[in-house]
Amino acid sequence: MGVHGAKVAGVEMFRAFLRYSKQVEAFEMFVPPSQESAWLHFRERLHKEGVPIERFHLRPITELPNAIRKETFTAFHCNPPPEWGNMLLLRQHARHPFACIATLHSISYAFLLPYLAVALHCGVTEADKLICSSIAQKKALSHLLARAAQILSPPPNLATLEEKLIARIPLGVDNERFRPMDKRLCRRLWHLPEEDLLVLYLGRLSVATKMDFLPLFRAFRETLKAFPNAWLILAGQEQPIGFAQQLQHFADEVGIRDKLITLTDIPQEAKPALYNCADIFVSLSDSLQENFGLTVLEAMACGLPVIASDWDGYRELVVDGETGFLVPTWWGQCDAPFNLIALAGAWETEHFYLAQCVALDWEKLENALQTLLADSELRREMGHQGRLKAEAYDWQNIVSRYEQLWQESTRFLFNPVTPASNFAVPQFFETFRHYPSHILQEDTQVMLTSLGVALSEGKEWLLLYDELRFVLDEGLLELFKDALSESPCSFGTLLRRIRTYRPDCPRLWVEYHILWLAKQGFVALRQRSER
Repeated sequence: MGVHGAKVAGVEMFRAFLRYSKQVEAFEMFVPPSQESAWLHFRERLHKEGVPIERFHLRPITELPNAIRKETFTAFHCNPPPEWGNMLLLRQHARHPFACIATLHSISYAFLLPYLAVALHCGVTEADKLICSSIAQKKALSHLLARAAQILSPPPNLATLEEKLIARIPLGVDNERFRPMDKRLCRRLWHLPEEDLLVLYLGRLSVATKMDFLPLFRAFRETLKAFPNAWLILAGQEQPIGFAQQLQHFADEVGIRDKLITLTDIPQEAKPALYNCADIFVSLSDSLQENFGLTVLEAMACGLPVIASDWDGYRELVVDGETGFLVPTWWGQCDAPFNLIALAGAWETEHFYLAQCVALDWEKLENALQTLLADSELRREMGHQGRLKAEAYDWQNIVSRYEQLWQESTRFLFNPVTPASNFAVPQFFETFRHYPSHILQEDTQVMLTSLGVALSEGKEWLLLYDELRFVLDEGLLELFKDALSESPCSFGTLLRRIRTYRPDCPRLWVEYHILWLAKQGFVALRQRSER
């Protein structure tokens, strides 16, 4: 199983793969040299957590071209386009075909559409999948696919394209970590009021990418009239830094500052206890960036009733009147100016303006808060039902669905959905060959410099950047000392000498090493006319 890159949002998924996957022999993670130490640290952290890491193999990304030519992979699980499309291109060079699978997160960025269009030109098969976490996201992706497919000729059948390419597998939750706990003990750990009513929001503190907090502030102000012992807790990462201070200012203007608690930079391991401090969880997302609602699921797993906006994937998690309440939302077709702003690349700007025209049913929000705060038995029952629903989303169940997908994909590797083209593979040399003064050729003269002689005599040494250890072959560099003993010689002659020791050594690697030696001053290169 090839795993090419991962983002923070996928850490829990990868942890679950290692824990619960029964069919995968190995998870090969190809990483850039600059990220190696971070991944080694992550691997060690997993080990300390008791996660089995025997199948977790870290490999430098420089091994990827040879790996796909010589090894067999079931699937590459990668990031969304453009990376998904790039893996489709890489597959064209593979010894054995493999499925290219990407789990999508936010799909509201303007740049996704052209990336998706390019990917459709890279030879999609029925084995390849774009994974959506919710029905709402799947429907939105269908719209994007329909637009991206317009550049294909002949245009594909859109219903077939959607059926073959899109799959829905929700995100999961670790029901062992996120579970009901002793509320009083958790509040002591967090130094929160032990006897009062606590309403919790946990997630990004961002008005552009999560929710507008002002409607909640005003509804909470009205709620305080009936429940003066209630507190509102806002917890999460500030985006941008300092936004919590602005929220406190707004809370002061609204009149709830004395009843607002803000907590930032919450460690992942501390989240379950924080959920368990609360009586109610609230999340009123209005952002197009949201698709699923992981914090909603985590709160349900901890046995909390949830008040959520009736928006995107939230409505698939919260059963209105059973596990909490859904607050109706309103929107209209007033997006035209922001569609153009999006083309300028200021995605946070257009997301902010679009979110500001998504309205909430403010009266329903206030009623939901007061109904739950007034009835401890209702909170308990809704929290219990939420926990039961969260158990169906346990990572163990979700991983089995991925394994089924991986296994089924092997049957469809040779069923094309879109035509294959490699036009997007960069050809750096052909594109930029006019940049240098000279091109290394067969008759280019290669000679040791005084520095090169000192190197061969052990009076000078090679200094390598860490990243180069994945590319430079020090054994091959040693061979150049003997091959250049009769110096100068042409590059063609040098290549033949090297191949007496390394018959299968590709020309390109001899070129690479010679140019590196020249860069460092150990050899000199001269065109025949310069001799």
